[in-house]
Amino acid sequence: MKAGMYYFARWMTSKSTPVVVTVSPGHLTIASSDTVMYDGPSQQVQVKLGKATGALTLTTPAGKLLIAAMGATNSPAFTPAQIQEIVNAQQVAIKDLQASQLELGRILWIGGTYTDQTAFGPGDIADAIAGPSIGSIAGDARAMMQGFSEAKDQKQAGVIVRDAMVAAGAQSA
Repeated sequence: MKAGMYYFARWMTSKSTPVVVTVSPGHLTIASSDTVMYDGPSQQVQVKLGKATGALTLTTPAGKLLIAAMGATNSPAFTPAQIQEIVNAQQVAIKDLQASQLELGRILWIGGTYTDQTAFGPGDIADAIAGPSIGSIAGDARAMMQGFSEAKDQKQAGVIVRDAMVAAGAQSA
């Protein structure tokens, strides 16, 4: 499973970095377009899901990593290469019975920044490759509802990625 999430060097910041989270049996990789934050055995990782936000705190041998399905407002978008990597992995997962049973074959998550969210289903692959949509609506009720929707999506994505990590051997905290 691969998911597009955001790495936060620290919480309560206006910047985050798009990362591809790769979960495979016994192994986890979290990498931005130019830096690998973790690449090693999943058994050496402890994962904690934030109940209020759905963000994940990973404790690795190298230290803590904070990742979330939604990035900070001023964060960069995913690169076309990152999007293509995630889309390609999702196409392989659709054909994998074991992944499909875990519901990993039916999801494609490429996070966005708040009020710039891009979550795709299998039918939206062409849109995913073309790039994220920008749906910034400020100052009205629709923006508020969008924010609620984003928070719900972040929690759901966090639960799915946490469950996948635990299934791959990470320890739940």
